[in-house]
Formats: sequence, C-alpha cells, structure tokens
Amino acid sequence: MIDPFHQIKLSLQLSQTRCLVGAGYRSQGPAEGSPHKAVSATSIVIAGDSSGVCLALGLLQVLLRLQRRDATITFHGAKQAPVVPAGMSLLSPVADLTNSFPSYERNAHCDIFPTPIEKLPCLEKKFPTCPAWPTRLPRANLYCETGMLAHPLASPAAADAWTGACPLWLGSGQEQIVDASRLVAWEVHRVGGSITLREYENMPHTFFFAQLIVRFGQGERPPSSAQFIRARGLTAEPLVVEDLASFKVEQAQEWMWTKTHGYKVPAFHQEGRSSL
Repeated sequence: MIDPFHQIKLSLQLSQTRCLVGAGYRSQGPAEGSPHKAVSATSIVIAGDSSGVCLALGLLQVLLRLQRRDATITFHGAKQAPVVPAGMSLLSPVADLTNSFPSYERNAHCDIFPTPIEKLPCLEKKFPTCPAWPTRLPRANLYCETGMLAHPLASPAAADAWTGACPLWLGSGQEQIVDASRLVAWEVHRVGGSITLREYENMPHTFFFAQLIVRFGQGERPPSSAQFIRARGLTAEPLVVEDLASFKVEQAQEWMWTKTHGYKVPAFHQEGRSSL
C-alpha cells in the first residue's frame, strides 16, 4: 500500500521536476479526432527491461491503487475506470534501486555492477560532465532524488499490495537483482496472481522474450511457476514458488530505508546550499 505520507512526499518531489507523466493516460481511449482506434487495456502487454521494470511495476501499483479506491481517470473530459494490462514481460527486472538485498553481493561474480553500488561511474570524479549531469541541485543517483529510492513507486519491492495484478513473466540471469524480483514474484503469487519466473545460471544483467507477449495477448494466464536454468545442458530445475523469498516485505523495507540513509552526494558534486 502507498500510504499518505509516501504519497505526499512523492508529490512534493515530482512538483520540483520539469516533466510529469500521467500514469493513467495509457489505459484510456483515444482523444476525439485521434487518427488511431482505441486498444483495450486487456490486449496490451507492457514490457520492461532493467530499471524500466521499476516504471512498469510502478504503473501497475498506481492502477491497482486507483482500483482499490474505486477511482476513475478523467481523460479529455471522459471518466473511465482504470484497467490493468493483459500482462507484463519483465527482463532482468530491477525492483530495488537501493541495491540493498543480499543477492547484490552474492551474485556480483556473475554480473556487471560495481560493489558497492556507490562506485558507479557517474559518481566518480573523473566522469565527464554535461548540462544534464551532475544535476543542480546535485543528487547521488541518476534515477531519482535519493530520498525517494525506497519509495514503492521507485522500488516496487517495497510495495505490499498486489491483489489484482496482471500476469507477470520475470526472466533474468544469475543477477545481483534477483532477490528483489523474487520478492515481488512471491508477493504477487501469494495474493492469487500469476507469475512465471526464469533464472539462467551464470548469465549477467539483460540478456534474451516475445512468445509470452502473444500468449498474454491471447488471454492466457499460466499457473505460477519458477525455475533455475543450469548453464550446462540448459536443464531446468524447479523452484518452489512459496519458498522464493526467505524474507518478508517488512524486512525488505528496513534494508532499503537503512541503505537509503547512508547515501551521500559526493563532496565534489556538493553545493553551498541545502536540498530536500
């Protein structure tokens, strides 16, 4: 659930940016005079790759929250009920932007990201500057203001309300991000959702997904399943969906907020004024 405190804080942060995107507009019919016919939300499969999965799952969280509140979306003067898409295809799914889960260290030998994450090239003094980076006021993360990294709309692994979610397909290597994506998969399955999770041994971030888009678009809702695919022989070992995550959302939230509190803007990016 996105509580009022988080909602107000997010609104404040968004109000200080230059660009805003209405998350609900994609679920509506075309405006009057549009050259294209409407496409039903139940025929749309949303695909996300890497941190694009944060955007996809964040959109799903917004739609689910609107549904729980029986809210409508006004688009070009017409009120319509929010509808979740037919499904989501999530490749190398990033669901935690704080990189605070155990797999970030455990799978570092198979993946591409530095440890600790604070060693990202964009945070190094030698990284070339441009009008867009470092930002003014400076911040310690490219994706969003640091204080928002653990918000459920930025890091969906912190979300604890997934009832009504569309079918999810999650595919990854043996990546640093798998603990957070496993937690999302388990939470969706726990409340009756459909998840298909595939992990490939020794494979790094973002490698390989089109058949499932057709299947979801045809209305298929496969039973939840999870597998770990071995590098030798590509043998698939079944995983128990109920045992995907050995921790709960409350523990994840604690990890993420603890990690967030330790983030600092590099000294060479700091200015002589404060920021939120």
